[in-house]
Amino acid sequence: MMHKFCLYLFLLVTFWIKPLLSKTVDETFEEGNQEYAKANKLLNEKDAGKAGEGFERAASLYLSCLEKAESAALHFNLGNTYFKLGKAGHSIYHFKQALLLDPTSEETRANLALARKSAKLPKEQGSLYAKTLARRSPHFWKWLLWAGIWIGVSLVFLPKYFGLGGPVPQVTGAVSLLFSIVPLWAIQKASLARNVGIILGPDTPMLVSPTLESASSHILQPGQEVFLRPSKQSDGYVFANTGNGESGWIKLANIGRLHP
Repeated sequence: MMHKFCLYLFLLVTFWIKPLLSKTVDETFEEGNQEYAKANKLLNEKDAGKAGEGFERAASLYLSCLEKAESAALHFNLGNTYFKLGKAGHSIYHFKQALLLDPTSEETRANLALARKSAKLPKEQGSLYAKTLARRSPHFWKWLLWAGIWIGVSLVFLPKYFGLGGPVPQVTGAVSLLFSIVPLWAIQKASLARNVGIILGPDTPMLVSPTLESASSHILQPGQEVFLRPSKQSDGYVFANTGNGESGWIKLANIGRLHP
């Protein structure tokens, strides 16, 4: 009888009581916001010690949300929290990830610039892509690409099916197919983010070989961007290049890998 009672108790806790006690992602996210607000108030009151503890609690709550769901707002808040904690690499990584999820956010873009400035990183040189096409999500460009291809093919090859005659539909369809190159280029550029990583910690060594005993060829700073070679990984290390042409092995634990 005792064994049956224990079994019933276990089933009750597992399937009924435990779900009631667990918090939803939204509740945990809101709790993180409250901890951040309290810590920010303490920081304004010059109580840096307690403020730091509060920001650490906020970061822990946000990270627990990130294990279950992902959003631009969550990465944005983590970026702000790590900025307050003085962890520039983590802050820049989360702002970058937030922009990949919501490229339209000017607030995130401004906070990223501030975090880079505080980390003494050079101002990012905005390319034509960064100033234009990168401000829309990859999902938008995928939708536009398929719409352009469908319209173009329909007008070029099936104009009579839609009751259209003359050269105008075919010319319009050809133009639609031609301009499909734009969203295709945007999608291809966005996919390159999979091979971009952000250095998280200070004085991260870039090694000559993927071993703990290896000499370092360069020292990388938090927030610095590196271009990864996923095909070259070994024992927790990945081969990477910097924008300055430096190359070597970096421990994967020291990199925040971006993903669109």
